[in-house]
Amino acid sequence: MHAIMDGVPADRDPRDVVCDLAQEMVARARALGWSGPPFDPVQLANIESIRVRPSDGPMESDALIRALADGSLEIVWNQDTPSTRRNFSVCHELGHTLFPDAYEVVRHRSARRHNPDDELERLCDAAAAEILMPREEFVRDLTDLDLDAAAISTIARRYAASPEATARRIATLSERSCAAVLLTLRLKLTEERRGKQRTLALGGRGMVGPDPKLRVDYTIPSISFGLHFPEHKSIPDDSCVYEALHGGSTSAVETWSTGKTEVRLAVHALSIPADAEGRLRALALVVRPRAHG
Repeated sequence: MHAIMDGVPADRDPRDVVCDLAQEMVARARALGWSGPPFDPVQLANIESIRVRPSDGPMESDALIRALADGSLEIVWNQDTPSTRRNFSVCHELGHTLFPDAYEVVRHRSARRHNPDDELERLCDAAAAEILMPREEFVRDLTDLDLDAAAISTIARRYAASPEATARRIATLSERSCAAVLLTLRLKLTEERRGKQRTLALGGRGMVGPDPKLRVDYTIPSISFGLHFPEHKSIPDDSCVYEALHGGSTSAVETWSTGKTEVRLAVHALSIPADAEGRLRALALVVRPRAHG
């Protein structure tokens, strides 16, 4: 990852550098007729002389980029992946090509599913957002809409992106005081461990334990949001987000706790697909009242 910072002032954030490079890629493509929304990542890859094709069989990941013997790069996407996830994943793989040593990095990169906590992968996610949802059009569209669940769905359809990626982009670019919060219906880590220990002690026979709650997986705040909801923090038991778990969307004004302070928020929630373990998930766009923004 360090190669991308060569010749760049030491105080620059690598994320800003990568986003600038992604915007340059978008500008090059625009000059050659690439347009949207929606913006076709496969067409962009072709402009960049990168081959793109569906997988021949099952894949562990949504997409991968690989180095070919002739010195070129190829992106292979999982044909079983929904189109919105595929679009973002292809853009993520294009993000890898922004790095000066891309060919060598890709050549030695594992084909296994990437680690979302890895800094390189996070930077490529940032690049993917810049490519799939270019800043100029996205900000313009955002100013014409209220910040609510309907806006997430409307913009997601317009950019052929997933609601999750769209909500993250909204929070990143909005001038309003807001945040995108992903939540999963699950136990606390300590409760999970105790439950496993009890099951083992009883020879596989389970006991009635605590009910799972909606807990924070991550928070993406806007610049002016000024709050952080810690990972694993639960939200109020009577939150409208629970209503969204089984489909549809819902909104309410609620008081949430960060663990240090309580804050009044407009909460706009919608369901998203369950995680790999089958646990229900929901996405919330939370907005602070303008008086506090």
